[in-house]
Order: sequence, then structure tokens, then C-alpha cells
Amino acid sequence: MTNVRAFSARRIAAASLIAFSLAGATGCASINEQATTKDYNPSDGVRATVQDGQSQVDFRNLMVVSNGKGKEGRVLGRIVNNGDSPATVTIKVDGKPAGEQIKVGTGQKNFADLASDTQKAMVQSVSKAPGEGISATVTANGKSQDVDIPVLDGSLEQYRKYLPGGYSPAPSPSASEKSSEKKSH
Repeated sequence: MTNVRAFSARRIAAASLIAFSLAGATGCASINEQATTKDYNPSDGVRATVQDGQSQVDFRNLMVVSNGKGKEGRVLGRIVNNGDSPATVTIKVDGKPAGEQIKVGTGQKNFADLASDTQKAMVQSVSKAPGEGISATVTANGKSQDVDIPVLDGSLEQYRKYLPGGYSPAPSPSASEKSSEKKSH
């Protein structure tokens, strides 16, 4: 009988140890939000969704690329129509239209890529400097949503080809300027 009690006590102790170990190893999920369930923007732009009772249009990775404040800019991103009928879409930046109306179809043609040469959305004069956000209004089938979208410049190589007027890097200081900076410090 003593062997049975000792064996039973060891089993209970081992089971308890395993249960506490598992609880300690997986306890984080019970008190912390799972990062994989969090909705986020996986790139440099932002997104917005315009929805009415029957359709939903998603604006993905929206941004403005420009060489600077007061310069011309271009809206980049993708527009996806998740509805059953074609959508008419407009984008305004600082209250001014960025290009023409865009028709977004359904089925396999349910998106518009603003990085393509055929669907450019241009801004005459960007009111914010690169690194800041600029106010925009996205509209689909008459329903609108305001969104703050980032202004980017050519610092990131992947956006340089979309900059109106091309990319021109900021001039680097000359050797004499570097020398005078060292003397002044």
C-alpha cells in the first residue's frame, strides 16, 4: 500500500509540475493581446475604407510623394472594390481634387493601382513637408472618409521613380563646409 501511495503522490507531483510549467510558458497569451490579430498598415502608407449598405471600397497604402513643401506631388496607393457593382472614386488632398474620377470595376478588374502611368493622381502643390501628414478625403460612390496620409520624398529609393520632376538628392556639404563645422565646434 505504501508503494501505491508513493507512486500516486509522485504522479500527482509530476502532473502538477507539468501543469504549472505549461501555464508559465503560455500565460502571456492570456494577459497580452496577440500581435498577429492586430490590424496595422504594413507599409509606409495608410488605409481607409468607404462603405455604404451594399459596397465596400478599400484604399490601401495611401501616401503622397513629393520633392518638398510647395512642390507638385503624386498620390500612390491601391484602390480595391469589394462590392458587386463598379465604383466611382475620387481623392482630394487639402480639399483639391487629385486627378480625375477613377472607375473601379468588379471581379478580376476590381482594383486601381495609382502607381501605374494610366491612373495618376496628382497634387499641384503639397502643403506639407515630407515626413508630415496631409489631410485627404477619399470618396467612393458618393460616400466619403477623411484620412491623414503621409508625405514622403525620395529618401526611400522605391518611391524615387514616382516623384514629379524626378529625384534630386540634397547636396552634401563640401569639404570646406565640413572643415568650418569642425572648427566651430
